[in-house]
Amino acid sequence: MPIQNMPKQQTGQDYTICFVGTCYDGFLAQHYQIHPEYLHASYQTQLDGILGTGFGDADFYSRGMRCHGWHAVDLIANCAALQSTWAQENQFDGGLLDILVEQVKKLQPDVVYLQNISLGTPELMARLRPLTRLIVGQIASPLPTFVQ
Repeated sequence: MPIQNMPKQQTGQDYTICFVGTCYDGFLAQHYQIHPEYLHASYQTQLDGILGTGFGDADFYSRGMRCHGWHAVDLIANCAALQSTWAQENQFDGGLLDILVEQVKKLQPDVVYLQNISLGTPELMARLRPLTRLIVGQIASPLPTFVQ
């Protein structure tokens, strides 16, 4: 069913979309080196700090979607410091993939948008499929072999 034909949610927002991205390891290392205070900051403060750099896709997509009435959330799947803080704040125990799945489970988004299609392994897709109505991805290079 096309997303525009889906029933409206009862949350006051039309739809929820979760943008799942990654950042280069070098960028994350440098970011936390320049801002060591983030290592002891809340999840939201860390996330805002990373997104505020404008690195990569940052929160450009989510800001645009919010302008159109969507509830839009950004997740950075490979940032261990950030994801570990989320897990601590939510009394959750698990690895990075488990944390990501738990975040999506709590959000119950209509759409999960993978900004790094390499995240779309068969294992992750199987775990996300029951938690959302639509999974989409973005790629600007040859497809990884597991999705061909």
